[in-house]
Amino acid sequence: GPLEVLAPDAALDDGAGLQAPATGKPGEVITISWSGGSDSADQRVALARADQADFSWIIAESAIGRSSLEITLPDAPGRYELRFLDVAGQAVLGRTIIEVAP
Repeated sequence: GPLEVLAPDAALDDGAGLQAPATGKPGEVITISWSGGSDSADQRVALARADQADFSWIIAESAIGRSSLEITLPDAPGRYELRFLDVAGQAVLGRTIIEVAP
């Protein structure tokens, strides 16, 4: 089929649609929700710096058995990425950028 070209900051939805604010303030508590996922035994929603490797993170919470969670944004302003990870299958099922700005 035709190749799909995505902008570098396009949200990726490969099985788990993540919903989260696009921006937040340092230390703010945000709610992330999602639909989908896989049947993997180890799925996590992770917050990482946008330039961090896919399976490294600042915070990661289990996504098993729920469809939303609250996390506290980092104190350091910058560009972060929320990722829905299938850790067991080493797959990123969804990702979205969040800008933390004072």
